[in-house]
Amino acid sequence: MSEEARSEVARSEEAGSDSDLLGDVHDHPFRKVGDDLIHQGFVISVTNAKFEGPDGVIMDRDVVHHPGAVTVVPVLADGTVVMVRQFRSSIEEMLLELPAGKRERGRRAARRDRGTRVA
Repeated sequence: MSEEARSEVARSEEAGSDSDLLGDVHDHPFRKVGDDLIHQGFVISVTNAKFEGPDGVIMDRDVVHHPGAVTVVPVLADGTVVMVRQFRSSIEEMLLELPAGKRERGRRAARRDRGTRVA
């Protein structure tokens, strides 16, 4: 790892969590007043959520719910970054991308993907 990268990691660890940087993310003037399921898929769900703003106006928002994802940046000893070719059905093409995977409860996705996609 380069000295610059080590410094960035150290600064990130010193700063603490995102909530330390952003303040209390739950402290806002919006209130959810409704939530209707539009689609339940294999990985995602989509809801139409209704929020009341600070002025009392109700807003509709389409919300995509996803379990989250992780990405790893595998770097070899010589500095080469390893990428994978991945078929993406939304565009019906292969893409070159960093190894990634969706989070699964109780699983270490980054470690799982390291063995299955970069080997």
